[in-house]
Amino acid sequence: MREIIVQSLPIGEVIKDIASELSTSYKRSCYFYELEIPAKYGKGWIRGIQFEQGFALLNYDCHFFEEMIIKFTYDMIHPVKFIHCYKGNVVHRFENENVKHIVDQYKNIVVSSKKNNGHVLQFKPNERTCICSIEIERKKFVPKIGCLLKEYNGE
Repeated sequence: MREIIVQSLPIGEVIKDIASELSTSYKRSCYFYELEIPAKYGKGWIRGIQFEQGFALLNYDCHFFEEMIIKFTYDMIHPVKFIHCYKGNVVHRFENENVKHIVDQYKNIVVSSKKNNGHVLQFKPNERTCICSIEIERKKFVPKIGCLLKEYNGE
């Protein structure tokens, strides 16, 4: 089992952390970031794009040779994640809990941690896993919709 530790936001820094942990490089074009999984760990890629107001997409198309765990340990409030699995499956859990949420093919979960508790993604070995994670940084996003929240009393 191999662990990748991600201690950053926004998405560009996330990709940079993953690339560093895998001892590989990444590409950047404007707000689009991409890394190829090094051949010694598997094959595939991880891509991300950062939009304004704290909205981002992180896409994984990965086939790891051993169990791979990605721990998001950013020491601030973590983004809300809308995770959709379109190939294989992935396991999600919160950093401070042992309860596992299995996201099977064509299934989705919406996860939001309390305070600064991180997210953990677990990929099975020798299985292609494709997921799309829509991520919303609450600290940046909520002030942008403050008018709507006041109008609807926060419901």
